[in-house]
Amino acid sequence: MKTPGHPHRTAPSRETSTFVEVLIVGAGFSGLGMGMQLKKTGMTSFLILERGHDVGGTWRDNIYPGVACDIPSHLYSYSFHAKPDWSRHFADGPEIHQYLRDCVQQWDLTAHLHLNTEALEMKWNSKKGRWQVKTPRKLYECEVLIIAPGRLSEPRVPEISGLSDFQGVSFHSARWNDDINLEGKRIGVIGSGASAIQIIPHLTGIARKLVVFQRSPPVRYAAR
Repeated sequence: MKTPGHPHRTAPSRETSTFVEVLIVGAGFSGLGMGMQLKKTGMTSFLILERGHDVGGTWRDNIYPGVACDIPSHLYSYSFHAKPDWSRHFADGPEIHQYLRDCVQQWDLTAHLHLNTEALEMKWNSKKGRWQVKTPRKLYECEVLIIAPGRLSEPRVPEISGLSDFQGVSFHSARWNDDINLEGKRIGVIGSGASAIQIIPHLTGIARKLVVFQRSPPVRYAAR
């Protein structure tokens, strides 16, 4: 059986692996955007692997109260797939997540998505001229491998002495735990970046006491 578009190469057996010309790892903004562009050119031999249960990446995983974009909504969207009816100047997380889901439907990417499929190992096979990507369920082979997991896909917990001995409840903002009732609690927030700025106003309304730990103050640069 010959691979479409590459008559000189033989596709691997479907029993052992799945072959596509282009394999994308990650179904957030970057991965979906690449899939949309491939569809735009008429390419059909591609797949998008996503370890999560849904598309969206950062906007699927971050569900903390107040989560929103800090870039104007019309700029924080695909130039080739504009959304004229954003509900807010700075869209909240659920609306951005739904925008990405709508992109999947409107660009007919569902058949190209393999959800709950984590890339465990990636190796270049020089003899075959292909990338081989191992997942828990099967092996994928491709000629072009695009890595698009995003730099915010894994929470980074600071190395603070004694943190592991803390007897209370603790969790990262990117793994927000809605099962914990924070009302009336003494709450400490470590960090004062974009996520903290969005979370803190919500917590001030429900916490008995709120303390924000900031490593260093923001720097203001005087205009010359």
